[in-house]
Amino acid sequence: MATNDTAAGSIPDSVDQASSAPATGLSSGPTLKDYGIVTTALSVFSLGLYLICRRYAGEAAEVDELFLPLFAMLALIGLVWIVMLVFRNYAILSNITSGIYYERYLEDHPPDWVERPARTFNNLMQVPPLFFLACILMLFTGYLDLAQLLLLWIFVATRYLHAAIYMVWNYVPARFGCYIAGVITLFVIFIRLAPEIVN
Repeated sequence: MATNDTAAGSIPDSVDQASSAPATGLSSGPTLKDYGIVTTALSVFSLGLYLICRRYAGEAAEVDELFLPLFAMLALIGLVWIVMLVFRNYAILSNITSGIYYERYLEDHPPDWVERPARTFNNLMQVPPLFFLACILMLFTGYLDLAQLLLLWIFVATRYLHAAIYMVWNYVPARFGCYIAGVITLFVIFIRLAPEIVN
């Protein structure tokens, strides 16, 4: 008499047990070696910022020039917002997901690629507002030298790179490295701006 192994809860030989696990896109998470590489890269990056500040501090730059990196940052936010809208609506219209998820954000989760632009957009609402604040303070104080202008552009570049990595590759150590590079750059911007605000 044949027995039904599946009724007893066992997995038939024809089913690959590994295939039943949900796909995450990565075989394993970041390692200590990955973060060691990121830390080294950030150390070199910080040294570069120091050299830029030392070389270009005090060199003339027009305050109006800060509008270019400011609008470049706004353009990135607008671009990611549009990508988010296109991806979400495409997913709904193509029946990849339904609109139920966007009612309560509890069930019927869309694929990861659909929501990456939304998470990227959310991330752009966190640190970049401090960048805009720095720009406003520089406009009020009239303080801007070439070093500060280069720092503004470097911050914008880190955010573009971070957004690209987040939406396309989503490799956490690289994403983290770009994020921290932007934070360090913004910190230097405010450190250099602080005496002008106090005075």
